[in-house]
Amino acid sequence: MSRPSDTLGELLETLGRVLAVSSLLMIGLACGAGYLLADRALRPVDAVARTAEGIARRGSYRERVPLAPGHDEMAHLTSTVNAMLDQLEGTIEREKSFARTAAHELRTPLTVLKGRLDLTLERPREAGEYRRALCGMQGRVDALVGLSEGLLALARTDAPVALEPVELAGLALAAVEALDEVARGSGRQVHLDVQESWVRAEGTGVARVLVNLLENALKYGGAGVGVRVRDRTVSVCNDGPGPDRAQWVRLLEPFERGVGVQGTPGSGLGLPLVAALARRWNAELLPHWEEGVLEVSLRFPA
Repeated sequence: MSRPSDTLGELLETLGRVLAVSSLLMIGLACGAGYLLADRALRPVDAVARTAEGIARRGSYRERVPLAPGHDEMAHLTSTVNAMLDQLEGTIEREKSFARTAAHELRTPLTVLKGRLDLTLERPREAGEYRRALCGMQGRVDALVGLSEGLLALARTDAPVALEPVELAGLALAAVEALDEVARGSGRQVHLDVQESWVRAEGTGVARVLVNLLENALKYGGAGVGVRVRDRTVSVCNDGPGPDRAQWVRLLEPFERGVGVQGTPGSGLGLPLVAALARRWNAELLPHWEEGVLEVSLRFPA
């Protein structure tokens, strides 16, 4: 009776060893296969990471990561990274173009100012001549200050947004009062048609928008200038035809000016700043031409 029991025990023991060895072998094979599969799957991700690291280290924002074939997650990742780099390149190119144009715009009045200063100091003059020369330079300095303030205001539109409740009618009235002397000097009268309207924006920014739009209307418009506030919308209109419709998009770029106004004072930053602030608040800047009247409206979201 002991013989069959011993044989059965030996058989079970052998079977146990076989199972243990085979289990270890299967686990090893599974780990190896998993490593190979993971390495194969993550190799494109590693290539994207190395390429992105190289782009960041070299600053070569025009490079792109190689697109993965197919329509899987890897293909979606590479296309998304390249789209991000496309947007980054566009932003950098716009900033470089803006910096070059700003430097040119600042250099011109500075060169004129330096020339006048050198001419004034070239030979002795009477006190009255010095005063006249300094008064002429003062206008150039004021233009430089206005240009610098416009550039700083445009640069600040990239700062984090801090929305607050803003009442449009009160700000419209304040803008009209601030430009009352300019309106009277040009022989124009601003007509107000306002109703209480609350929006979420930035009070100082909305005030700047209204002043810029009113200044443009008083400077380039006709005799009639009006400001209207309705439900979440503030509009500035004037009797002048304003810029041509085809030129509107161009005028929203910094330092661009309308045809026929190059001789008038201005930096070409008023409308671009209005457009940048409107984008900042997710508001719409809407021009409307009708029978020789231009109306520019800023419509805030609900």
